[in-house]
Amino acid sequence: MTAKVAKPKVSSEDRMRFKIAILRLLEHGHERAMTVGELAECLGLRDHRKVRLIIRELTADGAPIASSVGEPPGYFFIRSREEAEAYHNILTARIHEVAERQRDFDKAAERLLGDGQQLALV
Repeated sequence: MTAKVAKPKVSSEDRMRFKIAILRLLEHGHERAMTVGELAECLGLRDHRKVRLIIRELTADGAPIASSVGEPPGYFFIRSREEAEAYHNILTARIHEVAERQRDFDKAAERLLGDGQQLALV
């Protein structure tokens, strides 16, 4: 099952213009990463979420864009198997963190609601 990518609330013409600009701005290699703030400034956007959603769309379209919170933080095109594996591992860790948070939330909700019903899976 393919996850649906949220689309930023911009016109399709602007979205395409932003996609092209991001593809031109990003460079290859982690050491040349650009922060979401830098990208937003270059695009003339104040909403960092829109930039992240456009990057998510580009990745869904096949662009090998990774991100890092390590130094330097930001987005970049992968240029090696090592960078691809490092980003894959980051995403895997995030999946585990979200699953743990979901489990903890479900337990907390059950304690509060106490009706014995499992929360519905969507």
